[in-house]
Order: sequence, then C-alpha cells, then structure tokens
Amino acid sequence: MLNNGRNDDVITYTIRFQNTGNYPAEFVRIVDTLDSKIDLKSFEFLSASHAASWSISGSGVLTIRFDDINLVDSFTDNLASQGYFAYTVRLKDNLAANATLSNTANIYFDFNQAIVTNTVQNNLALPISASNLNRDHKIYLYPQPAREYITLQSEEAAVIGYSIMHLNGALVQASTKLNSGSLHVIKIDHLSNGSYVMKVRLKDREVALPFIKME
Repeated sequence: MLNNGRNDDVITYTIRFQNTGNYPAEFVRIVDTLDSKIDLKSFEFLSASHAASWSISGSGVLTIRFDDINLVDSFTDNLASQGYFAYTVRLKDNLAANATLSNTANIYFDFNQAIVTNTVQNNLALPISASNLNRDHKIYLYPQPAREYITLQSEEAAVIGYSIMHLNGALVQASTKLNSGSLHVIKIDHLSNGSYVMKVRLKDREVALPFIKME
C-alpha cells in the first residue's frame, strides 16, 4: 500500500491475497474498512487480477467479491494461487497536519475464517509528493496508471536525473541523460506490472513520485 501525499493527492492501495489451503477457493471476499479521513466519493478502481465486483457502505466498508474465481491452491500452482485488487482514494479536506491514516483488510476464502492483512499507516506530516516536499517546484508524473511510457513534467525546476525503485527497494531503472526541456517521456514497457516510486533529482533536493505500471 502506497501513500501519494497530503490532502490534495491520491493514495493507492493494493490488497494481495494467496490461497495457501489444500483445495481451490470457489470465491474470495475482501472486507476493507476505510479510514474515516478518506473521502468515500473519491474511490476509483484501478485494476484486479480477476473479475471482481465491489461496493462501499455509507460507513466506509469496502466489500470486494471475486465470485466463481476458483483460485487454485499454492501447492498446485504457486503463481496462479495469487490475486490482488488495487484502488485509489483521496483524503478529506482540512485534516490535521499530524493525522495518521491506517488501513487493514480481512480476506475470506470461501467460508473460512478471515485472514487479516498487515496494517499500513501513513503519517500525513511526512508526505512524499513533490508538491509538498517543495511547493516552489511543480512536478507531475502521468498518466496514472502508465503502460508503455510515463511523462515526467517539471514546470519550474530543472531535472538532473531520476531513478525508479520497486516497492521492495530494488533499483529497476535510472538515468542522468535528460533533455533540457520541461517534459521527459520515459519508456517503462519493460517493467513488470506493479507499484513503483520515481525519485527525481533536482539541483537542490530529491523528490519522490509514486506510480503504477500496468499493461
């Protein structure tokens, strides 16, 4: 799960699951109670490993259903036994600068007891979006999600170089050979689907911009 900054930015959550039982799971249900600081109307589906349906209650409970998924067990096929659901949300306006955002999901395979995911916490006093790290430097990364190419745009600050990191910390791409313009089109078609962070080097600092790569 990745936090993309403060109140005016997008937060991306990815819920991953795997059938580690002994038999295929006919259906998978995920119950994710969204933090009260989330603007429920801002929910936007990004992608999923299998056909899915979802709904959000008035109290902020996101229910995701993978009906007839027939997810094989990990003993039969480790890769095919996995799945995910990714979405974005925005924060409500006028939150306290030191507010903490948390997210935990419960995953049900058929009628078995819930498997509880790790709890992800984001401290809003420590944003990673460019607009909050340096309000004098307007930097954008689009489209979101990206497929073959992603565009890095810097309106005021000159970009010296960049590096792309996977969420596991691995460096997957880097360059210091950029043109002198404000737009930089970067080829990413060789990257695997998933969430990444692009660290952009400016003259006086480094900023981090998250993005999602998908086919």
